[in-house]
Amino acid sequence: MNIQTMPLIRGKQYQFSYKMKTPYFFGKKFDPSEFSMHAPRTLTYLRNCKGDGKVIHHIFQWKGGALERFTDEQMEDFIITKK
Repeated sequence: MNIQTMPLIRGKQYQFSYKMKTPYFFGKKFDPSEFSMHAPRTLTYLRNCKGDGKVIHHIFQWKGGALERFTDEQMEDFIITKK
């Protein structure tokens, strides 16, 4: 998903999967599902807020209530789909 082409909708859940830069880890080929950091995570979108200067932070909420924020650059590291 591209933030510029598909806007985030408040209250909707989105699934985050980490983009693999390379299928190799310390020279050994591996399946991303073997590592918990690569397992899809579901977060609920809350809102945008202005950060330092022109940086916009996208605020998401974990199921337990904790908040997570991402900039546009950080979101490019993930494959984001609606749940």
